[in-house]
Amino acid sequence: MADRIYDIGIVGGGPAGLTAALYARRAGRSVFLAEEALPGGQITASPAVENYPGVRSMDGIAYAACLSEQVRALGVEPTAVRVERVCDEGKHKLLLSADGGQRCRALILATGSRYRRLSLPGEEELTGHGLSYCATCDGAFFRDRRVAVCGGGNSALTEALFLSDLCAEVFLIHRRDRFRGETYLLERLRARANVRILTDCRIVALDAARPLSGVTLEQGEDRRRSHLALDGLFIAIGRIPGTEAFRTLVQLDDGGYIAAGEDCRTSCAGVFAAGDCRSKPLRQLVTATGDGAVAATAACAYLLARQTFPERKPGSHSGDFLRTPQQRGRDVMRRIESAETGKSETAHLCFVSAPAVCKMSPIYTNIDDNKKKEKAGSNELLPASPESTRLICPPVDGDGSDAAIWKAPSPGKEPEPARARSDTAAETAQAGRMRYGPA
Repeated sequence: MADRIYDIGIVGGGPAGLTAALYARRAGRSVFLAEEALPGGQITASPAVENYPGVRSMDGIAYAACLSEQVRALGVEPTAVRVERVCDEGKHKLLLSADGGQRCRALILATGSRYRRLSLPGEEELTGHGLSYCATCDGAFFRDRRVAVCGGGNSALTEALFLSDLCAEVFLIHRRDRFRGETYLLERLRARANVRILTDCRIVALDAARPLSGVTLEQGEDRRRSHLALDGLFIAIGRIPGTEAFRTLVQLDDGGYIAAGEDCRTSCAGVFAAGDCRSKPLRQLVTATGDGAVAATAACAYLLARQTFPERKPGSHSGDFLRTPQQRGRDVMRRIESAETGKSETAHLCFVSAPAVCKMSPIYTNIDDNKKKEKAGSNELLPASPESTRLICPPVDGDGSDAAIWKAPSPGKEPEPARARSDTAAETAQAGRMRYGPA
């Protein structure tokens, strides 16, 4: 891995990780994306995606390819590496792998989860061809058909209930004589006329022909065998979250999922969780992409809140105009006032309207409000609003060398173009940033 320090590191290249990369890059942040397999995650195994808003029907591979291409177009190239451990160094997070280490300032964990399998011959080949692990995803394909659900927990009971509203006949197959799921779910199933419950019964073989046409069962103390003809089989025996490598970094729940709420924040500052590896009630493509957007936005806000500018070094003329976070408001205002009166050759102003700045990006900061908070002893940066008059955008690359200040035009006047004292400054102004330091 390279020595470069990225703004945001993302572990996992499924829909959640790819969406996080998309949002982070559009916010101007540098992104390192680690994915040990092909980008796209488990959605690539789906023969048809029909429950994603705006997509009538698309196979999983095509969807993953479109999302991957969209991210690559923004300059993010997934790195084929398995992250084995993450060290929290405070200011940075160190991602360790067999290839070395990579540091980032914020981290998004999007490692997903995988379904527990029966480990039967032909299971992988039949997946997507009569065999599924998600009734919510694929149940509609088996309307008015004969299906079975394998499992004994709440997930299996819930999926059987869901399918009983769609399918002609539903078999619930459990290897024990008692269910681990909640009693009220089991009672609701027993009340359904099209549901048949088989206990002390296990699936020992799958019909090899595609699509799946049936299974072989072994039932009772004498382990007698029988064949059950089916159009579809749903396996609901649990999931395995991809979080083992992060057990010492973030808090996990009892199921091994990362404990994080809808804001995707974990117990470790600067680390966020997105997608199926996060503790949540629903794991679908649409919730994974939603998590990716939330996690990336939260990571950008985290970086912005901790944005600092280094002390000016002797002979240095880069944009380290903020000496400490405590001096933020005073130092910025002094630079602006000097530039406005023409007494300084070290600052450039770009005059636009505050609403226009707010539309450009949510990361701009209201200087006037922050100066008030500075006096109150707070270091938290406040976001810009349409009423803001003077705004500052922190450096995109995080090293304090580039920044931009915007000031609203006087009442009744049109916004003026950027005032620049060199061609270099003019060019950077066109890109939406102004360089501090003598031309």
